[in-house]
Amino acid sequence: MPFIILRCGAMPKDLLENELFGHEVGAFTGATRVKRGLFEVADRGTLFLDEIGEIDPGNQVKILDVIETGKFRRLGGNEEILVDVRIITATNRNLKDEVEEGRFRQDLFFRLNVLYVFIPPLRERKKDIPSLIEHFIKAKSGDPGKAGSYFSVEEMETITGGQWLGNSRELLNFVEKTLVFNSNKIKRDEFLKEIETVNEKIGTEIEPSAEASEKVETFEAFIDNAEKVFLTQMLKKYKYNKTKIINELKISRAKFYRLLNKYKLN
Repeated sequence: MPFIILRCGAMPKDLLENELFGHEVGAFTGATRVKRGLFEVADRGTLFLDEIGEIDPGNQVKILDVIETGKFRRLGGNEEILVDVRIITATNRNLKDEVEEGRFRQDLFFRLNVLYVFIPPLRERKKDIPSLIEHFIKAKSGDPGKAGSYFSVEEMETITGGQWLGNSRELLNFVEKTLVFNSNKIKRDEFLKEIETVNEKIGTEIEPSAEASEKVETFEAFIDNAEKVFLTQMLKKYKYNKTKIINELKISRAKFYRLLNKYKLN
């Protein structure tokens, strides 16, 4: 059955509504034919809404209504259309925090949060990096070669030790440009140096200064400062491996990420 993908973050809210629900003839200037929306196209199949956290409140209400009733109207239409659609969503935002900040509807969050799958950032999944490199090499060159045949042991240590703030997309870009300059050692060393530079920069940024540690005026400020210093030390100790830190501190992942957001450490 259909598997339809919509990247919500790339669309203005008016265009998003039209994509989801479609329109009738005459619904707006230039609407000269009926357009089926993606809810209708995905009937009896799956609609994957990527970057769901970017959707505006108005369209959040409309999506919630379709989930609740299984019905919707095209733009400019009066007839209710019945659909049976499985919805999968993805986001790089913390939707619980978005709900608390009033940017995401709580009722929609609970409706979507039936089966929750958390995928840690790539820097917390070091063991996945060689397999991803091999997959990208095959995808870009057609060569099903092993990562070890393209990168030395020392190079792989640098790559797996990277922060990869852009996750798999950043790793893909790295592999692609390395393949282009595969025979140019100067360029390859330059790309690897970029990874080391990012690591050094992040290590400097999370190091708390003694001066900052002393500037506290209230007990609450003292507690906040101590908490921030402790978290930065843990991040440095475990090289941003948040799963290890969570296990060490024995706190929930949600609470840990709230602390990171509070002190702008993520």
